[in-house]
Amino acid sequence: MYQAKGQGRDRWDAFDGSMRQAVVDRIRAETDLRRAIDNGQLEVHYQPEFLRETGEIVGTEALVRWRHPLRGLLAAGSFISLAEETGLVVDLGRWVLGKATIQGAEWVPDGRDIITRVNLSARQLRPAVVAEVEDALRVASLPADRLCLELTETAIMDDVQESARILAQFRELGVQVAIDDFGTCFSSLAYLKRFPVDILKIDGTFVGGVGADPDDTAVVRSVIGLARTLRLEVVAEGIEDASQVGELVRLGCGRGQGFHLARPAPAEDVSMLLSGSLAPPSE
Repeated sequence: MYQAKGQGRDRWDAFDGSMRQAVVDRIRAETDLRRAIDNGQLEVHYQPEFLRETGEIVGTEALVRWRHPLRGLLAAGSFISLAEETGLVVDLGRWVLGKATIQGAEWVPDGRDIITRVNLSARQLRPAVVAEVEDALRVASLPADRLCLELTETAIMDDVQESARILAQFRELGVQVAIDDFGTCFSSLAYLKRFPVDILKIDGTFVGGVGADPDDTAVVRSVIGLARTLRLEVVAEGIEDASQVGELVRLGCGRGQGFHLARPAPAEDVSMLLSGSLAPPSE
């Protein structure tokens, strides 16, 4: 029934062996993920964000990893969709928020103005999340202005009025709000000034072609211009080579993250990078 409904209305589908196996695999994966949350198999890695003029680390994005007993270390892309579909992303997101705020509070005494960035999914964007964020800040003793919550355009546009209300409450708490993957959802442009946001993150699909593809370069230039007009900060994500860094700086975007600058790493490795124990990324 659900297979037929997923393909559209007014149709039928036949249940066969392959469909049964898919259902069994899905149930097994959901059970494994639930155990991972309960049994400490999850980890949080952090990807630094750099100010390119000075090479200074100005932020870290918290990214969940699954230390699977059979498959090894899994990136979020291999299980986040399942977490979203099953609703487990709410528990998962709450756990990541708690871990990230505690770690961010440990970096504050270093005297660095580092923002800890945590992603929120569409499922998490509900009234209860405001209290969850407030609790996480209190437990970690992290100043609210050192936390940035990142949401995709599609998550915000799912319910415009509710999103605007929740984002306003985040603003009242004092946390920053960033729109992630900006540029992939055209319908949000008309609503952008309604949302209390602080940062636009240029989607990596456009950053990948900046300076080489005229269309991608035009999109990046437009987003940077839009951010300036609205007095927002702009961050480029998915930077993969030095030529992209040079072009982004030329266009006016001096903040970015990506594999060329630094890969996601456990907190202790990022701490070493912050302390200067590791070499800074090359241009």
